[in-house]
Amino acid sequence: MRLDKFIANNTAFSRKEAKRAAKNGEVIVNGQPVKDLSQSLPANAQVSVFGQAVLAIEDQYLMFYKPLDVVCSTDDGYHATVINVLTEAALAAGDEPLLAALDADINLQVVGRLDIDTTGLLLITSDGQWNHRVTSPNHSCGKTYRVTIAEPLTETAKTQLEQGVLLDDSVKPTKPAEVTIIDEQHILLTLFEGRYHQVKRMLAAVGNAVVGLHRERIGELHLGEDLQPGDYRTLTAHEIASF
Repeated sequence: MRLDKFIANNTAFSRKEAKRAAKNGEVIVNGQPVKDLSQSLPANAQVSVFGQAVLAIEDQYLMFYKPLDVVCSTDDGYHATVINVLTEAALAAGDEPLLAALDADINLQVVGRLDIDTTGLLLITSDGQWNHRVTSPNHSCGKTYRVTIAEPLTETAKTQLEQGVLLDDSVKPTKPAEVTIIDEQHILLTLFEGRYHQVKRMLAAVGNAVVGLHRERIGELHLGEDLQPGDYRTLTAHEIASF
């Protein structure tokens, strides 16, 4: 890897800023100042910029429990964001790898966003290809929601959801969903596609309404009881490979 790319990938410095630092003798490789950042980085080289060691940052794969009233955008002037809450949790846990990634301003991506009034399972990663595998329609990754509904779901409505319904602004019906009735106020709804406000619009299409929405599962990953709202954990190698 080129030295300028290594610095840009693992710090908050852009390539232009790294080049300026090198000209001022502030980029050190194996104890020696380096001005030409186009050269390849030697194996196991020790790099510092402005006296701070630059370490290779590993890709992040996280499960996060999104709380209510938190938005999935990376920047919002009115509400707390997922990254805000994640940073606070990482600081409290002393999670050095994640804090290093956040300090380097790497592109942490929310995989499959949730609305501000929806809680539950989010996946967060810096691996764009993995994000695509999870969210691509070609992979038909199931996502299960626990839905609190305004009225008991009739058998007719259940069948309609399972067969696919026509949403208010679409000419193509939704893909068949899986529906489990828990009680008169709650159902489990598993979708295999991702349309705008799809759960709310599907329930509206069968004459019902969503009162509360919580995502429990994405693919094989379930939001376990070990996490509370605002908590996160790193995915295992097996969980990462499941997509």
